[in-house]
Amino acid sequence: MFAKNLKRIRKAKKVSQASLGAKIGKTQQIVSWYESGRVSPSVAVLEEIAAALDVPVTQLIASVS
Repeated sequence: MFAKNLKRIRKAKKVSQASLGAKIGKTQQIVSWYESGRVSPSVAVLEEIAAALDVPVTQLIASVS
């Protein structure tokens, strides 16, 4: 859920993985891993991602039909 939402929101906002990574102090590879579900971010990083994308945390983790 989080992985798909992150990728969808990031692309809709026209933000690259590298750019998002720079905003949250992570590498492009880590952002890629978040989007693939390979790793999950901590709550603190989740909050940083939400802030960087200007969306509420709930939008990143909510189930989308």
